[in-house]
Amino acid sequence: MPNKPADTLTEKDSMILQMARTEGWGLISEMAEQRIAAIRQDLETGTFENLSQISYLQGELRGLKTVLNYAKIRLDKFKKESGKK
Repeated sequence: MPNKPADTLTEKDSMILQMARTEGWGLISEMAEQRIAAIRQDLETGTFENLSQISYLQGELRGLKTVLNYAKIRLDKFKKESGKK
C-alpha cells in the first residue's frame, strides 16, 4: 500500500486527526486510561465469585483499548508518513 501524503488524506483520516488533537479527546483519553488502570487493578487483586465478572472487566478493557488505539494508530501513521514527530 503506497504512502499517503498529507494533502491526499481521506475525509475520515482528516476527521480522526482533528479529533485526536482536541482538548476533548485528551480528556476522554485520560479518563479511559484511568479506567484501564482501575480495571487492571481489579483483575489483579479482586475477588470474583464467578468467571462472568472477570469476562465483563476484560471486555470493558478491550473496548477502551480499541477506541484509544484507533486514533493513536492513525495519528502515528500520519506522523510517520508525513515525516512529522
